[in-house]
Amino acid sequence: MKKFDFEDLEICPEIKTFKVFQVSKMPDLFLEVEFKYPKTPAWKGCIPILEKYQGLDKTQLPKEDVVEYVKNCYNDLDPRNSKTWNADEDLYWSGRSKADMAKLLFDVLNGETQYHQTNWMCRQCTDTSSVNSQAASRIRALKQTHGYHIATKDFKCEVCGKYTTHDLLIRIPKLVGNSNKRFSIPTSLMRRIKELFEYTDACFNEKYGAGSKNLVVDHKFPSTRWVVGENPNFASMTDDEIKSKFQLLTQQTNLQKERYCAKCLQTGKRGDFFGIDWYSEGDCSWKGDNKSDEKGCVGCPWYDLADWKEKFNKMLKEIGY
Repeated sequence: MKKFDFEDLEICPEIKTFKVFQVSKMPDLFLEVEFKYPKTPAWKGCIPILEKYQGLDKTQLPKEDVVEYVKNCYNDLDPRNSKTWNADEDLYWSGRSKADMAKLLFDVLNGETQYHQTNWMCRQCTDTSSVNSQAASRIRALKQTHGYHIATKDFKCEVCGKYTTHDLLIRIPKLVGNSNKRFSIPTSLMRRIKELFEYTDACFNEKYGAGSKNLVVDHKFPSTRWVVGENPNFASMTDDEIKSKFQLLTQQTNLQKERYCAKCLQTGKRGDFFGIDWYSEGDCSWKGDNKSDEKGCVGCPWYDLADWKEKFNKMLKEIGY
């Protein structure tokens, strides 16, 4: 596994990071941490860095942004928030079907120490398996359907002495499991999109051959802001619908956009265009009504590069440049 620059840090006397580990048979990554709070032993747990079901990915962010995220998790996991957390979750589950077997497992994982913190739960010597023989599938439901952050790791249990699977419920705000659901783009539609944009990268106007693998069909509205996933991509989409939803970028430029969008989601500051701090609508502040409000992206260069460049050049002509 690659080494991340936010591993093995002492951010402050109360916050330390250690290694990133991957959940078995999953892409999910978690960062081991040690958090110290007043009048309690140090909490040795982990926080999510990449989660498939929640659509969370911090791996492409600059180090300083991940450090800020770690600090936010530290504040969320403060034992003094325990009472509020439990009240909110009681309210959440009160509106769910009593037949939801995932609730029984949630209650086990949400069990507290005397210091009002969750700990790693061994599947062999705790109630994890006794409440449900299909613990793995119920944990998947808790993550995918209900949005909980749960780490899973194999290590030697301090209680039973066996090398077993352990689970840790991390009390940070939930993320809905299908928030980044994508629909595949049919081959015929993929071809139409590239033909419509004449195999040209929207960033640098470089034209590629029809067989080039360097061009990526990019969703203008970034998946980091999706809440209920995207609408299906039908092969019958009109040209106007295609132009409204997609643009063509190179793989490198697409990655650059992803980094800008991820940082915008964290900071509320929209990306510039390689140092050009100008927006065709609004300014550098993202001003959507909520996380998934696409209007907050309009005017940012990365939302629609072709439109932004056209309006930028028009502005230059108007001022006589």
